[in-house]
Amino acid sequence: MSYTKIETVLKTVLPDAVYKVQAPETAEDGTPLLRYLVWTPTGQRFFNAEGSPFATTYQAVVTVATQTEDDELPAQVIAALGTAHIPMQPLEHSYDPDTATYYTDIPCEVI
Repeated sequence: MSYTKIETVLKTVLPDAVYKVQAPETAEDGTPLLRYLVWTPTGQRFFNAEGSPFATTYQAVVTVATQTEDDELPAQVIAALGTAHIPMQPLEHSYDPDTATYYTDIPCEVI
């Protein structure tokens, strides 16, 4: 498996607003993006057993962006990742006053 598992899971939550690395400023119809998901590959880890390659994990950060405080979108993404058995690390939250956007970063990895 690779990063496609992450993208596939995210599209079950917000099908028309999943982007790799960076979201556009507007949707395809020209309207501002108010809720979207971005997944960014961040690296790989290699595991060996008895000197032989055993597994590779692909690390990524999923960023949930919304302009609504207490939006359920981060919880929906966390639930979807959990259902897909994608391990997650502690979340990071931030707010950008210039764009009035709340961000939740979810580090995760897939095998």
